[in-house]
Amino acid sequence: MLILLAVIIGGFWQAYFSQMLPSGDFTRISFWTHLHLSLAASWMLLLIIQPILIRRKKVQLHRKIGRLSYVLMPFLMLSVLCIFRSRHEASEPMLGMAFFIGCKDLCVLGVMFFCAVKFRYVPQIHARAMIATGIAFIEPALVRLLMFALPRFAAYNYLLTVLIIHAIILTLIVLERKQTRGRWVFPSLWGMYIVLHFVVLTGARFAVMDDIARYVVSVPLP
Repeated sequence: MLILLAVIIGGFWQAYFSQMLPSGDFTRISFWTHLHLSLAASWMLLLIIQPILIRRKKVQLHRKIGRLSYVLMPFLMLSVLCIFRSRHEASEPMLGMAFFIGCKDLCVLGVMFFCAVKFRYVPQIHARAMIATGIAFIEPALVRLLMFALPRFAAYNYLLTVLIIHAIILTLIVLERKQTRGRWVFPSLWGMYIVLHFVVLTGARFAVMDDIARYVVSVPLP
């Protein structure tokens, strides 16, 4: 998770964190971007702190802090929708695909968080599901980091990001192959990513994607 945090900082350095420097222009960044990154950082902090508490046998404190996730996760997911709403208009072509690409990781976050909560008293499943929520942060950060680090290969950076994500999940599956409980979490995560990335890479379009996207951009922001 600490490595992932470094990837996130690197991926959003140019567009966000560098703007905090005297040479930057922090005022041009929207409120929704500030909100989303604050919530995402809070979630990453949670993923780092919680296993440390378990390792130090502070189970009660772990559970008390864990209750924050019931509020944090819904607001984190809502912030993704708010960012999409603030950046897009209903008249845009390919609005449905833009929505799918920008918000598909909400499916991963939602399903894995549900599993983590449902099996919160089964550590083998709960821990793996929480790790899976962290994996959902890799794509948006890594693709931006590669765009910044390898601009000459911009056309292939998304494909490289996808391959890295699948390689990470496959590595976890192999490492977990002898576990007797909770072993299904990472294969389930891999199955979700296979479907999601297949839709993106093939450009498959569904009418429901356009309908949902148009509804989201029609909702007024506060």
